Amino acid sequence: MKELLKIATMMYKAMQSSDAMMDDMGEGSTMMDFNMSSKLHNLKAARQLASEITESGAKLYDLLG
Repeated sequence: MKELLKIATMMYKAMQSSDAMMDDMGEGSTMMDFNMSSKLHNLKAARQLASEITESGAKLYDLLG
């Protein structure tokens, strides 16, 4: 359960920072583009990890019961 909370927290923070970045667009947009790209990569990795955790949990449930 702690793993899912970590993923949800990471995704929530990414969503908040994405909204804040969209509000601040203008000055230094190249740096923001780089940061957004990096955060997008982290978000994709978090989604992949969440998917793997879900699949592993389903397999474990099937094996146990």
